[in-house]
Amino acid sequence: MTRLKLVFLIVAIIIISGCSVSSEDVKKYVKKTHGLEVDVIMEPSFGAKSSYGSSVVAKKDDPSLVFKVQLTNPLFPKITGDTYDEEKEFYELNQQYQSSQSAEKLRSIGFSSSRIENETFYSQSKKEIEKEFKLLLFKENGLDLQSDRKRLLEALVYIKEIDAFGKQNGYTLENIIVTDSLFKDYPNRFQYYQVSAGDFEIEIPYNQELQEVTNEDELMDVIFQHHFYGDLNAKSYTHIYYFRKDLPKFESTNESLYDLGFDTSQFPGREKSGIYLTCEDRDIEVETLEQRECTSYSLFLSKDVPDNKYKKLLQKDELNKWYEVIRLLQQSPLPIDELRVYMLDDSIYQIILDFYEIDNISSQEELKQAIEEQIEHLL
Repeated sequence: MTRLKLVFLIVAIIIISGCSVSSEDVKKYVKKTHGLEVDVIMEPSFGAKSSYGSSVVAKKDDPSLVFKVQLTNPLFPKITGDTYDEEKEFYELNQQYQSSQSAEKLRSIGFSSSRIENETFYSQSKKEIEKEFKLLLFKENGLDLQSDRKRLLEALVYIKEIDAFGKQNGYTLENIIVTDSLFKDYPNRFQYYQVSAGDFEIEIPYNQELQEVTNEDELMDVIFQHHFYGDLNAKSYTHIYYFRKDLPKFESTNESLYDLGFDTSQFPGREKSGIYLTCEDRDIEVETLEQRECTSYSLFLSKDVPDNKYKKLLQKDELNKWYEVIRLLQQSPLPIDELRVYMLDDSIYQIILDFYEIDNISSQEELKQAIEEQIEHLL
């Protein structure tokens, strides 16, 4: 081997094996720098084409305190600092907020709990930072844009107090999020979003127009005309609205599906919320939900695959069950056009079988072909 090749080989080995930052490195850094035991909740990584990266950690004995450990140079990574001091400052602000009269007033009008979260983006230099925060409001079944108008209008009085509290400490309130109280016990935003809690948020910008509303009609005009990021999370709100409205029509069908070995409680991302029927009408607007019926649903189910034996799905007794599912859905009082079935096996991959235009499946042979095309690589 020539000397030049040997040099290149040594450099390659160093790059591959010796120049990385691991989760253990992050933990050791935090322990040495701040004397804290932490859990790594986001592995060290770099953004695409970026010379900067980060890892996210949570304090082990209080996971509501979360901060970033900052990295630089993806080729020869090293830890350059962290946001502990900044996040600890805001963590203490939230502790003050929890015992404030404003938080108590929100509880008194029907929000089971609330908290403020730091939305500030900290660059590596931490210079010229615009410090921002958001307010999370938790309410049983989330916010109903029709029946909760009065509640939200009343809450604006207390939200102005919270905005003033933030400004006293150098932070500006940017937006309000209302979601289901199911998600109130998740200690930090990373665990919160891992359970798809974001799908059930109503997100409202705290802008000048919102601060100036005086009645319910003005409030709704501001919310509907200035959808945060353009849609107010309207698709998810539509899903929630129609699921709760139409679920009673589907209960008997659901019982029959369970008897056939199909479950509605284990589809990934839907276990916590329990929403397994979603309205897919594209022309429904969130402002007029009460005047419209959903004309197209997707159904999410799960099914066990014992010992990963996918061949059994094509046997006559199993096909009979699958075809009975299709017939039940065709006869359902709800217009179900799409079926998605999550296969519960031992694989590290998610295997989901999709069936579109269910009404057009007219025989077991058609169904068998549709299944076979999706599992042939598993046979």
